[in-house]
Amino acid sequence: MRSRYSAYTLNLVDYLWETTHPLKRYLHSKADIESWAKANHWLRLEIVQAFNAVVEFKAFYQQGLRQFVHHERSTFKKEAGKWYYFTGEHFH
Repeated sequence: MRSRYSAYTLNLVDYLWETTHPLKRYLHSKADIESWAKANHWLRLEIVQAFNAVVEFKAFYQQGLRQFVHHERSTFKKEAGKWYYFTGEHFH
């Protein structure tokens, strides 16, 4: 989770794509990932809870003068020794 957050802050689109589970990549596009990463000034990551392959987090970011929180519970899958982002549930 921390590496994916860092990838958003550094706009490492290929890393984000490659760490998304291959079965779920069709739900995303590199252009959308890049747009989301660049549109925000990422402030900090707070891990709320982590258990097995599930991580609940809050990613704080800023757009212009306004600050926001992206609150999500993400599920990861490990295959062939590599972790992949599989799905996420957003809280509003």
